[in-house]
Order: sequence, then C-alpha cells, then structure tokens
Amino acid sequence: MGISRREFLGSLAAGATAMALPSGESAWANDEAYPKRYIKLLVPYPATGTAPDLHARIFAEPMSARLGQRLVVENRGGAGGTLGADFVAKSEPDGYTLFLTTVGAVAITPHMRADMPYHPLRDFAPVTLVVRNTTVMVVRSENPIKTTSGHVTHPLAGYNTCTKAAAAAVFIA
Repeated sequence: MGISRREFLGSLAAGATAMALPSGESAWANDEAYPKRYIKLLVPYPATGTAPDLHARIFAEPMSARLGQRLVVENRGGAGGTLGADFVAKSEPDGYTLFLTTVGAVAITPHMRADMPYHPLRDFAPVTLVVRNTTVMVVRSENPIKTTSGHVTHPLAGYNTCTKAAAAAVFIA
C-alpha cells in the first residue's frame, strides 16, 4: 500500500523546507508563520531540459500550492553542479533556499576535485529521494555493436569513437 499524492507532496514540501535549516533549528521556532515569502528551489544545472530542472518544475507548482507561497526554480549551472551547490551551502539557513540536485554535486564531484568550496556532509543534510531515475545507453539502430563490452573495446580497435560523455550517460555514434 503506497502513500497518497497529498501525503507525498506534503512530505516533500516539509522535507525540502527542512533541508535548508541547520540541525536542531526550525523555521517555526519563533511561532512565526512560514513561509512568509517565496522560496527559492535551486537546481545546480542549466535550464536546458536537464532531469533535475524538469523535476524541479514539475514539483514547484504543487509545492507552491501546499505551502501557500511561490516556489521559484532558479538554475545555477556550471562546474558539474559545484557552482549551485556552493551558493546553497553559503546561503542563509532560513528555509528559503532549497537544493534539488543529483548525486553528482554531492557525491561524485567532491571526489574528483581537491578544491571543493563546500563539504557535502557538513553543509547539506539529505532529506528525501525525490525521483528514481533510470539511465540507459543507446546507439543508433544501424550500429553493429549492441553490447556495453563491445563499445568498451570497439573504439580501441579504431572502428568508432566515443563522441560525447557525461556523468549520467554515454552516447556513441
């Protein structure tokens, strides 16, 4: 038995709100109404059809309705999500800046760079899994190689080359 859409969105909104608060503190500590103004949902990738941007925009409308304030999606792409993550890490911990990201900015990039401007375990607290995403490798239908192992060895034989690579997918012409 799953949870209802209403319970899910309520949990998501509460979790997203808690994500920007320091441990042990609450936006309601002073018995003030929350939220009093719009909430920024920062996505550390461009607004060019990336999955995190799409998910943020899908969730923004029902979360806005639930919270009674606008949830504004802001994109700060660059450096594999590092620029946006750094902005959130340095923002006021008041519940008005939330962070919707992929594993890249908080678990992959920190292991690839020695000069990280933030520490993912110190500066962020995971709240909830928002989306389960499946990533697939595809080739043109005319490509004779249909297996992953074939594509690992095939470019080395000089028949084909990897034309694009990203953290989430590899595209081979």
